[in-house]
Amino acid sequence: MTLIILAGILAVLLLLVGGRRGLRTILTLTLNLGVFFAMTGLILKGMGPVPAAVLACIVICIVSLFFNCGFNAKSVASFLSVVFVVLALWALVQGIGRGAHIEGFSSQQREQIEAYTWIINIDMGDLAVACILIGFSGAIIDTAIAVSSAQYEVAHNNPRMQIAGLYRSGIRVGRDVLGTTCNTLFFAFLGGHATLIIWYAYVGWSIPEIVNSEIFMETFLRSASSALGCVLIMPVTSLITAVLLRSRANAVIRDLERRLHDWKRRHHLPYLERR
Repeated sequence: MTLIILAGILAVLLLLVGGRRGLRTILTLTLNLGVFFAMTGLILKGMGPVPAAVLACIVICIVSLFFNCGFNAKSVASFLSVVFVVLALWALVQGIGRGAHIEGFSSQQREQIEAYTWIINIDMGDLAVACILIGFSGAIIDTAIAVSSAQYEVAHNNPRMQIAGLYRSGIRVGRDVLGTTCNTLFFAFLGGHATLIIWYAYVGWSIPEIVNSEIFMETFLRSASSALGCVLIMPVTSLITAVLLRSRANAVIRDLERRLHDWKRRHHLPYLERR
């Protein structure tokens, strides 16, 4: 009941404050939730957890960027940047996760891990890596669209600015966004596990014991992967956006954007218009 009330309050506030953009945000959240459940279904059907998570990240990126932000150069650049970073971090997180022996459970639940792996035939190590990939997708999408949107406006107001200038402007914006994003991730880590930290201190665990505990390691790896993704997405987005805005592909994207706009007008879909 409490969950329904909170969801209702959130929906009302989004509609009151955001208007049509708030409605599209609600639809985007609903679609992304459907993507998550679809990913779960694919895993239960036998698809590997990590490939399923990568596929889900790409679909979530498409929904979040193109449905919520519209089809334009900045959303295309953000999409390409996010896909590149997700694929790049896939191998890194997979290697670190295997080396750290994270499996989504604490050492006290080792028997449960073995039982779950045998019953549902899912590698819990891969499942933990998949959860990390899904977890940092939102942070890198947010950083990518923030950087590309700023570059888009700079390019619009300075049509003579070349690729190098646009890239530098993206890096400057990205540095400001990076500081606040890393702080957000850090305090989300502390706030979400304050109880665990207090319990560790109460039972007298030493710092090496805390750092080597599986729960702490998995949580830290989630936060560190998100921060690493936000750091990597900044120069990647800056470069891709700068090149895209000063290439012939930008004209093609603008033409497709106009055609899509006309199609929505003909089919009377004003709720899909950007506001």
